[in-house]
Amino acid sequence: MEYPAIIANPIYDVVFKFLMQNPRVSCIILSTLLDLEVIEAQLHTREVATGLPAALLPHDKTAPITLMRLDFKAIVRLSNQEHKVVIIELQKARTIESLRRFRNYLGYQYIDENNYEPHKTKPAQVDFESPYPIVSVYLLGYTLEGFEDEPVIRINRQVISHYSKEVLRKTHRFIEALTHDCVIAQIPAARGKRRNKLERLLNLFAIKEESLQIIAAPEEDRDLDAVVEVLYRAARDREMQSILREEQAMVDEYVQTVKELVEVKENLEETSKQLKETEEQLKEAEEQLKETEEQLKEAEEQLKETEEQLKETEEQLKEAEEQLKETEEQLKETEKRVEEERRLRQQVESEKKQIEQERQQARYAITASVKLMRELGLDDETIMQKLGLRQEDLQDIQ
Repeated sequence: MEYPAIIANPIYDVVFKFLMQNPRVSCIILSTLLDLEVIEAQLHTREVATGLPAALLPHDKTAPITLMRLDFKAIVRLSNQEHKVVIIELQKARTIESLRRFRNYLGYQYIDENNYEPHKTKPAQVDFESPYPIVSVYLLGYTLEGFEDEPVIRINRQVISHYSKEVLRKTHRFIEALTHDCVIAQIPAARGKRRNKLERLLNLFAIKEESLQIIAAPEEDRDLDAVVEVLYRAARDREMQSILREEQAMVDEYVQTVKELVEVKENLEETSKQLKETEEQLKEAEEQLKETEEQLKEAEEQLKETEEQLKETEEQLKEAEEQLKETEEQLKETEKRVEEERRLRQQVESEKKQIEQERQQARYAITASVKLMRELGLDDETIMQKLGLRQEDLQDIQ
């Protein structure tokens, strides 16, 4: 592979899955994330990809992938050279997700019978007293509030004596079964930071929307070069490029749908608030009418008082009419909001045009790459091979 080279962006789920299905590369990535030597990593379960619930989507829209989950049964080498089997729960999210969804997936690991050691004397059975330890890893396409400058956050368990505050260098299967370590990698926070191997790895995940990116020089690390090599192969796969375009379109649609749902929710909350206020006003009016009826029954002895009360009732009815007028005005406001939603749809169309312009800019970037390669002395045949271009494509580039 020659540099500069075009590689696929692993922030996309299809590329990330392609990476993690490579036995050597999956061990490299997991070892770098966990800061442990992962000797073997077996994909324990199929990936789970989730998006917006179908019930919340319009009938003509599909639910895009927003969170990917991969589970590995891995063998790691500890600092004392002992081998240990662990379950690695790896979740990758490009957009902000509900904490409940993260917790649910982690909960599945604790109840999954496949995460327990087989019975020592009866292979067909499971020893439910010997669970494998679990390590959770989160690759986030956003940053947590208060931790915006931290590319990687590690949460490591410690066994501490309450009395002496001493860290106890021992463990027990009870502790291993009910607690777990955690690694949170914030991809945006790693941008431009290359202080260690993990930060250099995270810089391969481009947060920008392009599915392909140019890497100027080797990583000067055999492990990371192996990762780049797989991404290079992915970038040359035409079928994967097609899937990448579809995935980006789905993510764009998801973001827009979420915005629309938030607006609808806000409108519903406001309408619900107004309905509650109207109900309270109606209840008050009903109570006032009941009082009026009681006063009418006593009217034989209190005719004069009844006339005054009737006048008060008329005033209350006028107030009710004013409230009805206010309700009509509120309905007019609702119609204005509907018009505003129509305007927002037009805005979406405008944004689509902008995306098309960005695609055109990507074409300009390819043109720039071709010119650069020609200046570096590469012939047209080599350029076509590296960039996946046809002869007629080069003829259009002066």
